[in-house]
Amino acid sequence: MKRKIDFSKIENWDNLSIEDKLKAIQDYEYDDFQEENSKLKGSFDKTSSELADLKKKYNSKLSEEELKEQERKLQEEELNRKYNELLHERNVANDTIAFKSAGYSDELSKELAELFSKYDIDSNDKTLFFNKVKKFNDDRTKEIQAELVKNAPRPGGFNGSGKTLTKEDILKIKDPTERQEKIAENIELFTN
Repeated sequence: MKRKIDFSKIENWDNLSIEDKLKAIQDYEYDDFQEENSKLKGSFDKTSSELADLKKKYNSKLSEEELKEQERKLQEEELNRKYNELLHERNVANDTIAFKSAGYSDELSKELAELFSKYDIDSNDKTLFFNKVKKFNDDRTKEIQAELVKNAPRPGGFNGSGKTLTKEDILKIKDPTERQEKIAENIELFTN
């Protein structure tokens, strides 16, 4: 849109020199644009004010939402912490039972279970470990039994009077320590 100058509004236009006319044109305030500018400025000011209000509301809502989100995250972290704590306790209890069943003492079972939990050993590795421990213990028990049988006195032990002891004779011994010794010496009488 071309700007139109209303020369009648310029004072003494016809009597001005060329330089003064140029200056007057440069300084001329266009009525149509002034009116349009004031409308636009008013609209801009109104929109700017509305935008500031919306921004303030948004920021206040955002901070409320952020607070809610932060609270939700804290609750979630607390639930995860409690869940992990319960999971740890359950795993330690299960592993303690497994170690006890493998023949370990209560104290050692608990210590080993805590180590399993601390190093986050997965269930496949635990199963493999318990199977190896069980096999080791079974093999060791067989070795000990074989050693006892090898070193045990042969059937026909004597009671000191030259008579061979029988299972019934050993069970009739009143002294528990002596009876246990005779059972150990004649284990083959009690293993059938």
